[in-house]
Amino acid sequence: MSSFPVAINQVPITIERKLPLDLDKQVANPGLPRANTIVNKEHPSYANSLLTGEPEDVLFSWYSQDSWIPNPLFPVNLNGIHRCKHGSDSESFDTEGRFVPEKFEEIFSKYDKGSKNALNFRELWDLTYGQRNVADVFGILAAIFEWGTLYLLCQENGLVSKEDIFGQYDGSLFYKVAARRKQNDTGRGYGGNINPVSTSDRPMLGTSVSGGRVGTVNTEGSLKVEPSKEKTV
Repeated sequence: MSSFPVAINQVPITIERKLPLDLDKQVANPGLPRANTIVNKEHPSYANSLLTGEPEDVLFSWYSQDSWIPNPLFPVNLNGIHRCKHGSDSESFDTEGRFVPEKFEEIFSKYDKGSKNALNFRELWDLTYGQRNVADVFGILAAIFEWGTLYLLCQENGLVSKEDIFGQYDGSLFYKVAARRKQNDTGRGYGGNINPVSTSDRPMLGTSVSGGRVGTVNTEGSLKVEPSKEKTV
């Protein structure tokens, strides 16, 4: 427990939006950004390389390029993907593209009412509302689009699980979705079912510290990932 106050009655929002206290007992240095690994309370030693993907290639392609001349094919350059970070987000990635476990856990300590390890539609809306930056129209709209898309893709009985939200950050979610849709099930998401998959079955993608891809995808949607080379602190 913290030895100094993290919430005061004079500022009710500090009481309403709780912090993930004692997180350092489950995750080493939770506030330290990770350059090529992603961890959380459920996966404290998840030492696999990281890649995140976004569907807004047309919007983000130019920002990731080294040239001022737009590429008409709209590729996203992984070496510059950190420049695609927008405001009004969860801050789970810093401005250099490193993952911050503490910020990821704050999504649930602040907005998961009932500690159910999942968010419903209202809580996702509260998340996008609560993370707004002043006058950041693009960032606010981008956040609404991204979290709204995740809800449409993954909700089950009105809830998006923490595991699926985690998969959004480590890059495995879309491979799980593709694999599960092949089962022709219905029940989760809109347009197809996504059945729970064990952590050991989680496919992974990665980028090195310099942004180069270190994982390869086979034809079945699973990945072969090279050992992590994260520099420890």
